[in-house]
Order: sequence, then C-alpha cells, then structure tokens
Amino acid sequence: PWRTPLATFLTTERRGHCEHFASATALMLRAAGIPTRYAVGYAVDEYSRLEGAWLARARDAHAWVYAWYDGAWQVVDTTPAT
Repeated sequence: PWRTPLATFLTTERRGHCEHFASATALMLRAAGIPTRYAVGYAVDEYSRLEGAWLARARDAHAWVYAWYDGAWQVVDTTPAT
C-alpha cells in the first residue's frame, strides 16, 4: 500500500502503458542530471490520400520524453513496440 504506481511499475510489474515508460524515463534521466520534458500527443502513421491529411485516432495517443542532450532536445521513447 505504500508504493506509488510508478514504483510498482519499476520494481514489480515492469510492464505498462506508454505513460509508465515515459514517466519512469523522465524521472531517471532527471535523477542523472539530464533535463527532460514529458510529452504527450499522437504517433500517427496513417495518411489519407482522399483527404490529403494524416489520420490521428484515439489509439494513436502516446507519451514520450525529450531529453536535452548535445545542445538540443532529443526524443527518447522507451516504450517497447509490443
């Protein structure tokens, strides 16, 4: 009962949603002294030629981290593909 959901994710479960992976990554990088930003948005990969636009669906919602490295913000996405 004393563990936070993130602590449980890191120490016991080791599986979860992209929010778990992004939160854990941001906190660990910050603990190492690396500035980070937690980001949420859509990771879209479907283009509609009919509409001439990218299609963003609810299932495309995602969370990831930006880390300040080598003078620029770099995308760090630790969520496994499966």
